[in-house]
Amino acid sequence: MLDSGASDHCFTDRALFTTYTLLSQATPGLGAGRDSIFQIVGRGSVKFESVIDGEVKKITLNNVLHIPGLRSNLISVSKLSEKGANVSFNNRFAFVTVKNGINIITATCLGQLYVVDMNKGLASTFITQAKKTAVSFDTWHCRLGHVGADSIKELITKKLVDEEKM
Repeated sequence: MLDSGASDHCFTDRALFTTYTLLSQATPGLGAGRDSIFQIVGRGSVKFESVIDGEVKKITLNNVLHIPGLRSNLISVSKLSEKGANVSFNNRFAFVTVKNGINIITATCLGQLYVVDMNKGLASTFITQAKKTAVSFDTWHCRLGHVGADSIKELITKKLVDEEKM
């Protein structure tokens, strides 16, 4: 997900990191919602491929936090901006553009969330990781920055996330 509320890039699966430093002691990180505390266990670089108009763009994110307890990978808008990228949003898409005006990442709006358009071969790895554990509707509400119920229902309906049955 392209996330305007994330202060760092955060990925869940250790296997996606191309460089990695294990923290000597897990560090607590604060997420959205008062009960959302996650353990940061390492940091490193992650490579993935985005697809824009059929063209594959190879992206490397550095200084990415490894947080296995998160449900989704988060790409931080503020970290992209710090590196000089321009991030723009409309009601259907988000675009990440570098200094020479070339789009390097696009994301499609799903409810109130912007899901990064990825190379289909790699996307299945990310989706599999994101669906590893079902959680409650309220937990989704907190994790996703208190988005509206309709957005969470749409994610569940499209089987992008699993909801824990009470």
